[in-house]
Amino acid sequence: MFLMRTSDRVMLVAQLKGRPACHEKYRGKDIHMLFPAPGSEPLRRDWYLVAHDPLFEFAKSAYKPNKEFTERHWPTMTSELLGFLDHHAIRLQPKFAADTIKSEDGN
Repeated sequence: MFLMRTSDRVMLVAQLKGRPACHEKYRGKDIHMLFPAPGSEPLRRDWYLVAHDPLFEFAKSAYKPNKEFTERHWPTMTSELLGFLDHHAIRLQPKFAADTIKSEDGN
């Protein structure tokens, strides 16, 4: 886990993940999950920053798990999950796109 500061200077505790995941042990701890959107080009991917508890509640309701539900990992992002995450997206700005990055020699 790490600390991050938003553009409006709010400090967040976040856990970096390779894919969306939630677990009972993180509930009520004010933790955010940060993970990349699906895509083949890492420098062009959007990212998602979402509070853990709403993600957990989404998983609990959307996938109708048994009463002992404790965790959920998504190996692939479903359309339902992408719909939930849409307003949590950190969109890559065009000026930071990979094709605008130049090497030290200017190429």
